[in-house]
Amino acid sequence: MFPKSAKTRFRDTVAYIQNYAASGLPANIRNDIATMITTRYPRATALQRQVYDQLSESMSVKRHIGGGVAKGTSVEREQRRAIVLLWVAMGSTQPNRLNQGMTLPPGGLAPALNEAMKTAAVVASNAGATHIFNTEFAVHTKAFIGRYRIIVLGTTQGKATFTNPLSASFQNVINFSFYFNGPDDRFELAPTPAPPLLGGSHTFAAVSVPALHWSEVPGRGNVPTPLAPATASFTGILGTELAGANWMVTTQFTGCAFCYANQGGNVYAAHISPAGVGGLPVLTGAVLAGQLMGNDPQVQAGRLANFPGGAVPVNVFGNGVGNAAVVGGNPFYPPKTPGAGAGQMKWMSIFGRVHAGQWKIYTQSVDGADAILEHRRIV
Repeated sequence: MFPKSAKTRFRDTVAYIQNYAASGLPANIRNDIATMITTRYPRATALQRQVYDQLSESMSVKRHIGGGVAKGTSVEREQRRAIVLLWVAMGSTQPNRLNQGMTLPPGGLAPALNEAMKTAAVVASNAGATHIFNTEFAVHTKAFIGRYRIIVLGTTQGKATFTNPLSASFQNVINFSFYFNGPDDRFELAPTPAPPLLGGSHTFAAVSVPALHWSEVPGRGNVPTPLAPATASFTGILGTELAGANWMVTTQFTGCAFCYANQGGNVYAAHISPAGVGGLPVLTGAVLAGQLMGNDPQVQAGRLANFPGGAVPVNVFGNGVGNAAVVGGNPFYPPKTPGAGAGQMKWMSIFGRVHAGQWKIYTQSVDGADAILEHRRIV
């Protein structure tokens, strides 16, 4: 049997992907994936042909199968080539993704190919991103954030509303986008669509909870840790009303506290940062959370001053410290570690959605080795 040419190997693999109905993706989405691949790897110039041929060569099972790994059947070899091509086409820079097709045992190929196909659907087109958002992220949220890293790239839009007790409304609904960042190997929720190099996006309306620095909370004052007889207060927190959209997002956490109240069908939330602003000192995440909980005798505990019917105490989901009434697990997220490594929290994301008329709020923490440290529902 003659070895496959670069063109034959590439085209056969694209055709296999296009016809891979076992992924559960509809035909139009699989067509989008095939189009995305062929568009990204043209052969019009000498340089393009060189890139194309090198990519095709990297899909050769004979040349690149891992030591001691069974090549598998002809179908399994097709799956190996498809996995390699999909992750390269998505712009992955992660060795575990790029090597996956040639290192997995035959029994692990079909699940890995399904995962690569669904991820590629998001990159391939807006239609693919919408399909995965609606059928995977929105339906199997907890399982999704257990498999994939996610980060919320928040916005300060609407922030001024939550420094003014006389604001006419405390809703803050804006459009966010859901897309996959291949080079960083994560899904992103951002106030702008994916950059063209990253591919498709799904746009959705979301309640955006902007981050406020600790000194920007009305009435808090600018003394970080007052000494007696001086006092300070977090009783003036103005929460974002979770209304007007079925999703909630807030920018990533590296020491901030998520504060919320859920009473009588009303849900309000605030994102308080320990960072200094205007030259003010930086609080640690633990100190901030402790003040919000009322552990500092010189600082009155946090209350949502704009809650319907009157101010209410906040649940504090802080950095290593908290008192939040969560569904399960600790009432806080893993503490931020300077120079975080494996097993140490690098960033944490919070987002929520309405399900059966009730808000469900989720958290995912990622460590310094870019592994998922924890993922769970908190509300």
